[in-house]
Amino acid sequence: MAIYQFQNNFMKLFKLLLFLSSCIAFNSYAASNLDNCLTMAKQMNLQLPRKIDYITTLEATSCLEDKGKVFFQYVHIIHEPSAFTKDVERKSQLRMKSQYCSNSEFRKVLEFFSFDFYYVDNKHNPLFTFTLTKSDC
Repeated sequence: MAIYQFQNNFMKLFKLLLFLSSCIAFNSYAASNLDNCLTMAKQMNLQLPRKIDYITTLEATSCLEDKGKVFFQYVHIIHEPSAFTKDVERKSQLRMKSQYCSNSEFRKVLEFFSFDFYYVDNKHNPLFTFTLTKSDC
């Protein structure tokens, strides 16, 4: 149930990010891509933290550039990690891949940067992470 609620509420944020991405003109330069990514993160962060479901809060978004690649990062706090099933990481990856890859606007965004998903506990100890890239679609 927690995964379903998380995924349902995450779609609201997903649509916000989709809207923001459609408002930004992307070009082929990494520096401009980083600037675009930072603009999107700044806009999203104005609405954060946001409770996704009863155990998950999207705390922040950010961007970083590494070796010419730009990564859009989501940081989620899981308030009750024990409530997750053992396969939550795999299910989360599959769900995000399905949502991002099935949307033409997000596939366009994946041309310019990747999405990192970080899940941490209340003390910011890592629980799991995964990255969605163009090659995943």
